[in-house]
Amino acid sequence: MDTKEWLKNIDWELERQVMVFASDEGLEGLFELPSEFARYDLTFPQRMDLTYSILTELLMEGLVKLEEYSSRESQNPTRVIEKNEIQDILNNHYNWYPVGKPIYSIGATEKGIKYLNSLTEENCKNLRERLFGKK
Repeated sequence: MDTKEWLKNIDWELERQVMVFASDEGLEGLFELPSEFARYDLTFPQRMDLTYSILTELLMEGLVKLEEYSSRESQNPTRVIEKNEIQDILNNHYNWYPVGKPIYSIGATEKGIKYLNSLTEENCKNLRERLFGKK
């Protein structure tokens, strides 16, 4: 049984920042999110657990929004998913696949952008290193 001991090696706040940053970069779908945590020595189920947990937290806090697109080629979402629908969508594993329709992705909210813009200089440095530099 997974005791989630692996979570003690995760900088939760930094990874929240990573996901908000990624949401502002125009992801093609939910399937891209677990790859953000490939730097950790985690199994795929652990990466999915981490992704799901952080994503749910950020969605409920309004730092990111879950958007529905008619296809991967669509530039604009057909709708923003309401909070009461989020769990149903995230709990359906088909919604995480890069094929099929609709496609679900996340986008930054105004609150999420403010959150990133309010990071301390030290937090910004850590985020840059996490995203673009050394571990």
